[in-house]
Amino acid sequence: MIDPDKLNCVITGRFEFLHKQNLAWIFKAKECCDNNAVLIQLLPGKQSWFLRDEKIRIAYLKTFSLNLFPVKYQKTQKQDTVRLPDQNELEVILETEISKRLNSKIFPSYDSLLPFLETLSGKRIVTTNGCFDILHPGHIALLKSSALKGDCLVVLINSDDSVRRFKSPERPIHDEKFRALVLSLLPFIDYVLIFNNDTPLKDMASIRPKIHVKGGSFIEERVSSERKLVESWGGELVTVPMLKDYSTSNILKCYRDRTYFP
Repeated sequence: MIDPDKLNCVITGRFEFLHKQNLAWIFKAKECCDNNAVLIQLLPGKQSWFLRDEKIRIAYLKTFSLNLFPVKYQKTQKQDTVRLPDQNELEVILETEISKRLNSKIFPSYDSLLPFLETLSGKRIVTTNGCFDILHPGHIALLKSSALKGDCLVVLINSDDSVRRFKSPERPIHDEKFRALVLSLLPFIDYVLIFNNDTPLKDMASIRPKIHVKGGSFIEERVSSERKLVESWGGELVTVPMLKDYSTSNILKCYRDRTYFP
């Protein structure tokens, strides 16, 4: 077992959620470490805009399959041993990590996912869908709950064009490849499928999940269409309440207004 106190690969920051810069920094740090483990020193909550509670941020970071050891900031903190990547370096790092997972955990189309689904005969397939623009603890709770309902969890995410049509021209904050990469780092997600339509109905009809899960915030008309579809082959639509106040819109409001999360 690794002793966090003896880790010599150290980075420091707020780490309220994963964005391109801090995830690339994590990957770079892991590359520099013999044991691939990274000590993350979390800056105090008063320096954070969204997740001020270090315990929540620690739990959030530990969820990912990244071998991270997040700890609270201390006055005797260690110095960072890996510098923050510049923009060019950042893009190369993230593109490399996406390529590693493309067509094995991240799929740009149903056709590329099909050979993997064909190996799941008799298994209980679960689907859920969303933009997952800024992955927050509310999303993670929903995805964990979804995974527990079957043998294989397929997460369908809106493409960038789909998000712009559904949300606004200013969204998404993160592009589809990055959103898929972050989701692929969660150990309880088996596959991530990017869809370009306004709804996931076409891909749901191809996958034919036994269970389709919806979070607490949804449009009733869309849910009724998804429920009718999944019930047509004997499946079930299940709704799961979302954690209160957690949403990408709330995160963006906190940063825009310089107000704190409730």
